Amino acid sequence: MEDLYEFGKFFPYSTTDEVLNNYVEHHIGSLYKCVENELFSSACSHLHLLYMAFIYIQLLRIAREKKKEFEYGWIGFPSQEQDFLKNPTSPFSFAPVNEKSVFRFFRLVGFNDADIGNIASLIKVRNNRMHASGNLHCSTIEEFDKELAEYIQRMKLVVKNQHKFLEEIYTGLLSTYDDEYEFTQDDLENNFTDQYLFSEYELKHMALNRHDKISVFINESR
Repeated sequence: MEDLYEFGKFFPYSTTDEVLNNYVEHHIGSLYKCVENELFSSACSHLHLLYMAFIYIQLLRIAREKKKEFEYGWIGFPSQEQDFLKNPTSPFSFAPVNEKSVFRFFRLVGFNDADIGNIASLIKVRNNRMHASGNLHCSTIEEFDKELAEYIQRMKLVVKNQHKFLEEIYTGLLSTYDDEYEFTQDDLENNFTDQYLFSEYELKHMALNRHDKISVFINESR
């Protein structure tokens, strides 16, 4: 269960987006129940849905922070999909777009083709399993643990490769607070996790090795 707990840290823990909150809570809760009841194949389905929600959260942040580049990024998409991409307001604005295609937007934050192929490769794995081939997949705890590790490894790569982009947002947020300001959990939730949909993992990644008051608060929280 330790790895499942780590997996949960990649999602924002407090937002005003009830659809996102309910979706993440539902699938994480179902993921735990499936593992507890040794329904590992079903657990993998929830794992993938949560992974795509994580990806969509990243893309929404990119779309908001790099508006002009994002507009050029959806050139070449089918016109119907372009309509969904013109003004994304939720992570799930990306859901109608072909799953594998949305990964190209990570080029806007410096990903190379090899890294994009790596984080998108889980789509092919999932698609291959959706056929009635007679093969059982992820049927044991060992297989599930391996699968979970694959997802966590990709999520860590997504955060690591966005370091410069995320750091710019984070530094900008830090600059809005005076040195004497008494930073609270409410500030963290309203201005970091709600406004930018930052997860605990992302916040701790950005606060690492920083000694300002807010970064220390983040490192010591949770």
